[in-house]
Amino acid sequence: MFSLMGPIRRLETVRTRRVSVHARSIDMLLHAWLSELLFLFDARGMFITGFKNTTVVEQRISSTLLWTHSSAIHIRRQIKAVTLHRLEIKRLPDGYCASVIFDI
Repeated sequence: MFSLMGPIRRLETVRTRRVSVHARSIDMLLHAWLSELLFLFDARGMFITGFKNTTVVEQRISSTLLWTHSSAIHIRRQIKAVTLHRLEIKRLPDGYCASVIFDI
């Protein structure tokens, strides 16, 4: 999602924050996760550049976010919302495959 908004590159001033969300189903979990990341960008200026120690267990996802303040990034495109339209997530033997549509 953030790669659509601006360049993801290694920056000297990387900060971390632990985030966890839960939902009643895997597709709603994906929506809640992406919506939380977008909220952190909109409300706190957190431009996510990476993730560490990410776990997905049942209806919960937790991760340490690597981020820099959005003022250090040239934002090319603003994402307004994560939609539920055609939201799809499939579990595969080696992970997940997802399809998400964003409002821009």
